Amino acid sequence: MSLRQITRFASVQTVCAMLVVGAASVGSAEITRQQEVFFEREVRPILIKRCYECHSEDADFAYGNLFLDSREGWMEGGDHGPAIAPGQPKKSLLIDAVRYERENFEMPPEGKLPEKEIAALVKWVRMGAPDPRTGKVREVAEADPNAGLDHWALQPLRNFGLPSVSDTDWTRSSIDQFILSRLEQEGVEPAQDADGLQWLRRVSFDLTGLPPAERMVQEIIANDSPETREQLVDEMLSSEAFGERWGRHWLDVARYSDSNGSSHNVPFYNGWRYRNWVIDAVNADMSVDRFLKAQIAGDLMEAGNREDRDANVIATGYLMFGPKVLGLFDKEELTMDTIDEQIDTIGKSMLGLTLGCARCHDHKFDPVPTADYYALAGILRSTVTLDGRWDNPKADESDWSRRAVGDATDDEVQQFLAKHKFKLRDLRGDVARSRGQLDDLAIELRGAIRSGDDAYAAEVQGKIEKEQAKLDKLLTEMEPLEQQEPLMAMAVRDVSEPANEAIRIRGEPHSLGDEVPRGFLSAASWEGQPTVDASASGRLELAEWIASPNNPLTARVYVNRVWHLLTGAGIVRTVDNFGIRGEEPSHPELLDHLATGFIEHEWSLKWLVREIVLSRTYGMDTAHNEHGYAVDPENRLLWKMNRRRLGPESLRDGMLKIAGLLERGRVNQVVSEYPPNSLGGGSQPVEISDDNRRSIYIPLIRNSLPEFFEIFDFADPQVTTPQRPVTAVAPQALFLLNSPFMFKASEGTAQRLLASLDQPSDEQLIRQAFFEIVSRLPTPEETAVAASFLKVETSGGAAAEETDGRLSRLTLLCQAIFASTQFQYLD
Repeated sequence: MSLRQITRFASVQTVCAMLVVGAASVGSAEITRQQEVFFEREVRPILIKRCYECHSEDADFAYGNLFLDSREGWMEGGDHGPAIAPGQPKKSLLIDAVRYERENFEMPPEGKLPEKEIAALVKWVRMGAPDPRTGKVREVAEADPNAGLDHWALQPLRNFGLPSVSDTDWTRSSIDQFILSRLEQEGVEPAQDADGLQWLRRVSFDLTGLPPAERMVQEIIANDSPETREQLVDEMLSSEAFGERWGRHWLDVARYSDSNGSSHNVPFYNGWRYRNWVIDAVNADMSVDRFLKAQIAGDLMEAGNREDRDANVIATGYLMFGPKVLGLFDKEELTMDTIDEQIDTIGKSMLGLTLGCARCHDHKFDPVPTADYYALAGILRSTVTLDGRWDNPKADESDWSRRAVGDATDDEVQQFLAKHKFKLRDLRGDVARSRGQLDDLAIELRGAIRSGDDAYAAEVQGKIEKEQAKLDKLLTEMEPLEQQEPLMAMAVRDVSEPANEAIRIRGEPHSLGDEVPRGFLSAASWEGQPTVDASASGRLELAEWIASPNNPLTARVYVNRVWHLLTGAGIVRTVDNFGIRGEEPSHPELLDHLATGFIEHEWSLKWLVREIVLSRTYGMDTAHNEHGYAVDPENRLLWKMNRRRLGPESLRDGMLKIAGLLERGRVNQVVSEYPPNSLGGGSQPVEISDDNRRSIYIPLIRNSLPEFFEIFDFADPQVTTPQRPVTAVAPQALFLLNSPFMFKASEGTAQRLLASLDQPSDEQLIRQAFFEIVSRLPTPEETAVAASFLKVETSGGAAAEETDGRLSRLTLLCQAIFASTQFQYLD
């Protein structure tokens, strides 16, 4: 939208609304990844266990001619019609049956389902009954279990030679040759190069999550050469901000959070150590094979000193962060659910496979038999994750396994927890509540003073003094305990007696089948792979198997994820599913070329990122081309660069930086001020308007994410999220119109602009506002419109009134630019 329209409206709110309201949703699919995860983990096991005996293709007789083992089955329905009305549980026969709400229509007939299972089915129907199953289950179930072993992703990596191209002048790297070769085959020309400022803004947000420094902007304006670009990229790669940006990418797939979520949303007081370890590892360019191994088995790896040993232990927090239904009284079910969540996370984040599907039956699509699932389950069953009494109503983070870091020993940690864990937990909660009460009273006192009510102000002051005395007493009790508390990290350890696991028939925790030796995926096996030491859990061997250059999946999956993050679409667009139901790679030779180069360069993330962002492919413009669109409407050949929306962290951190408000440095013990709530409500979300640190350091309380994160498509911390959704919806516009944070960032920017220029003219302010917010100068038309908007009518020419009016109008102008698509998107 042109800024000419600013003159037509009384406030920036209307301008912002027209900028952002009404955009269509981006990238929506019939079944989202989160919906498919919910179906596979919560719904399919219930149907298999409770319904298939009488309502499946494999049943001797399908009662009522109803089949529940395929989407088509319940859609067509049986003698009574369709079993489900998507989105309408109250109109769904299936829900009526499991709720026992109709006489002589109660299923299963042998007894009502547990409330947990009924609730899962209701939730599934309410979300529209997303069901990825197609065709008849009998046909899939009877398929050859070895089918799929020839799938491309399970074949060894191949080092392809570089393809030939006609336009040799266009290419700057091997990446460009692979891309241009395909384009020439299809008769499509690559887009023009992005200009220097466009490229700089793109690469700065991609590598650091922040807008480019003004000095960098001046450098690219003065000399946009390959040498300048290389120097700027190297500077970004070596910055602390790189680890903060790319560490957050990994935290998405590690489902990092600072609380458990679910019905018992207890804080993870020590979770931040893992977050910081990830940032440090990325900044140190730790080889990715070691990075992955440490998260599976760091505590079992050799370490040269105590510092390295502590870091390795902290890394295993990766296995700890999954949400757990702590209210389950069946400890065996809780244990198997925890193992299932770990296997699902490892599969998607490291191997690009949906392994959780094999918990109840052989994988319906990929060559992953149930035996392979329980071979992995044996390794994780031989690992301590849960280490507490799950029937204890005071269960908290200390019921996760915790390991000593620093000078303490694990025995000292256990002794301290046995003696003080609940006392310290309760004191921390009381202190947090008392501090919150003092904050509320302080606001109340300011209001009383402003209103001139001295009596009421005195009354509130008395309450403050009383609450302060209470807090002082609590701190007197708590601080000595905190001083005694050894340094701890959420981390796993091996059980004392490792053992194999038995197959659980249909996934039922108490229905034991044959025992399976601990091991790995047979479909991705390779000659000379590690074998599990019977005296240990097998985690170390699992880590070595995953991170081996001989594993056909790991390097491909990691490289593809990096490509996705830098270009907007993976070479394999289903970045967490390289299985048969995933998409084929658009450039398989390029994928293997990058994966083999990645391994040859010692699994260096920084090498890989540098190769991509310095390629001419990455540096293309995003401009539309009719011929390219006609040949390749989805841009799979990458004839132009994809336009991408900034994530909530980049939007927020970018505005804070431009406003001069961003606070650097880390914050530890990030949830110490949030009391645990064992009743399911969890802690209140953080109010980001009061917090100027980088977004990666803001506490992530499951079930209560900050509003900014929620509405701008933050990763769902409940599950592995290698690919965030991208939407354009009304709540985003409303936030940009009304958020206190937006006003704070806009006013801060306006104040800084006024202070940085000596008696600036309106035109200077406009030029500088555009230059700093969207890294370009305004067009003559934009300058004229904005200048008209900034003119202030004053009564009597009062200097103070004119100054205030100018600041107010400049604030509104900054907010309009922040709210524009030019700021929100990378061109």
